[in-house]
Amino acid sequence: SWDMSNSEDVWPVYTNINSPSFSGGTFRGVAANSGPQVYFLWGGYPNSIASPRDGNINPINANYYNRMAIRFYSSVASKAQLYWFYSQDITKNRKWQQFNAKAGWNIYIFDAEHNFNAFASGWNGSPIGVRLGPVNTPGATFSVDWVNVYRANTSTALVSWDDNAPNGSAYKIYVDGDNSGYNGTLLTTAASSPATVDLSALRAGTYYLYVTRSGSANSAYVAVHVNDAPVVKVLDPDVAGGDDWASRIMGDSWNMSNSRDIISTKNLTRRSFRKGLYTAVNTGNDPIIYLNMRGKRINTTRYHRLTVKYKFNDSFNLVRGTMARVGWKNYPSRGWQMTDDLLTYEGWNTISQDLRGANLDVGRFGWRGWVGTMRFDPHEDPLARRFYVDSVRVTADDMTKNGRFNVRYRVGDTDSAAVSVQIYADPDTNPSNGNWRLIMSTTRGAGDGVFTWTPDASFNGRNNIYVAVSDGLNNTGSYSTGPLQVDTYRPRTYARKSVVKRKRNRRRVARYLKLYRANRNSYRKTRNRTLKKRYQRRANKYRRAYLKERKGIAKATFRWLVKDPYSQSEAIVKLKIKKRVKSKARAKKKSRYKRSYLAWKAKSRKTRNRTLKRRYMRAAKRYYKRYRRVKTVYYKTVKNVNYGWTTINRWQKYTLKTRNAGTYRYYVYAKDPAGNIQHRVSANWSVVK
Repeated sequence: SWDMSNSEDVWPVYTNINSPSFSGGTFRGVAANSGPQVYFLWGGYPNSIASPRDGNINPINANYYNRMAIRFYSSVASKAQLYWFYSQDITKNRKWQQFNAKAGWNIYIFDAEHNFNAFASGWNGSPIGVRLGPVNTPGATFSVDWVNVYRANTSTALVSWDDNAPNGSAYKIYVDGDNSGYNGTLLTTAASSPATVDLSALRAGTYYLYVTRSGSANSAYVAVHVNDAPVVKVLDPDVAGGDDWASRIMGDSWNMSNSRDIISTKNLTRRSFRKGLYTAVNTGNDPIIYLNMRGKRINTTRYHRLTVKYKFNDSFNLVRGTMARVGWKNYPSRGWQMTDDLLTYEGWNTISQDLRGANLDVGRFGWRGWVGTMRFDPHEDPLARRFYVDSVRVTADDMTKNGRFNVRYRVGDTDSAAVSVQIYADPDTNPSNGNWRLIMSTTRGAGDGVFTWTPDASFNGRNNIYVAVSDGLNNTGSYSTGPLQVDTYRPRTYARKSVVKRKRNRRRVARYLKLYRANRNSYRKTRNRTLKKRYQRRANKYRRAYLKERKGIAKATFRWLVKDPYSQSEAIVKLKIKKRVKSKARAKKKSRYKRSYLAWKAKSRKTRNRTLKRRYMRAAKRYYKRYRRVKTVYYKTVKNVNYGWTTINRWQKYTLKTRNAGTYRYYVYAKDPAGNIQHRVSANWSVVK
């Protein structure tokens, strides 16, 4: 809300304002000339990517919110102006209301009843910008307490009074922040007591309502408290997402902790890594940082949320290019893809953007497929300007881990000790269509809360978290800024059988045989001991090569598939390949146990001594168990294939080159990003002949 409790309540480009500051819940400034401009809602710059609070993605429904009220202070009586805009070009499609601002603190209610006729007739449609010109006197100081865009008659009170000498004149009801007389703002007029007063214009707090009438010097007042409606913000899931690509795939995030995070730069000097920051000064108007991807590629299906935290020295200056860009090259290359301007302001900027929907200044392919190169352009200032980069993250949507997710939220309410909190999961962001489902309900005080949600399979897929709060008088709610991907599905794995034959390279076979025979003949003919040893070594070497090549080589293929509709086509996949082996040593051992078993069994049959008979049978059983336990044929692991994070939901294959005929059995293991392991381990055969 525009309660001036933090700097986000005013667009941070303070035009014609000296000494701007936020303090004690107010925004303060000094008029540098006759035209100070305070934007409560900025429509955004044309051809730039909207920031989260820009009006072009947060328009006001003026047909529903049909009134506005502002409480501000002026050190002098002056002319003031309220502007509202319908276009990012502030010179076009705008409307305004000029009015007289009184000295001191005052509440201004914009409607026809208060003679703000330009506002009453022109406030409609979907404004994307709101600006106040509080004074037109250079050097005048002003403070803004709050701005309220509201719907009339949503909060009313019944006011009654006694008049010992009524004269038929109308009564006037004022509102003020003190009880020093009816010098406040006129709320309404009434013919008699009681009267219904619309208090919807007022922000939370204690006010005084005054009743007076013409012909009387007396007045009466009553204190009224406007309840502070509870507010809530969903902290997680959020637009910044969850798993970071660099941390997950490379094991080292782009947190600028060391020089490995950046592979190269352009148009930069005086560069350094210091205290977790990368800082440099540009030498031209196009400084570039190339992020180190170490030969890896980004799966854009899963990783598509960009978050950059950085700042620049000096103040915001659009003409000098205080805007950033992000660029990338897809694999295979489709040329550079460059985003539109990312507007950045004085101080630390945290930019979060879903790259799948980012408007492009260069390129048409966008954030699709695989990305093999990525860069960050911190600004476009042709003059030297130092900047600092704290981190760059490319993340996936927030996702459940091991079947759970911690929903984090923040509740604010200065009037109520206990607030009812209800959390819903919604496949869309429309609370009126009834698609949401309640997942938690509790009562708590103001502050941060955490709810560990363990969803069932019916929630699988994309969910938006909506938190509703109520103090018994007011109800409000808020959606998460980013979705939560619920995944309780265990990946299904599949494997296919294959049969391949070994193929000989006849040229190599003939060549090795020829070389073997030549060196063998030379060995036999020579009498020189040194040469004899040399020819013998060569003959043995080519004989081994000949025997090996005569076997031929096979390309055994192991085809596998992992299916998971909720994993965003990525999972950890492992293959374990085993070969069927017949052990001669084990066969001998098994044969020995069998002979011992038969011998002891024969002795037990021959003897008539019962004690010896039992003893011999025990020995026979002991060897029989050993005989059964020894397996002459077993499967020996010959290869473990660890794909790591790889693309799934399509058939893939692993090729193993081998000269050994036999039967190979392989197993497919998988684990999805949510921590779910495979439903079952699939297995199949590959036969090499």
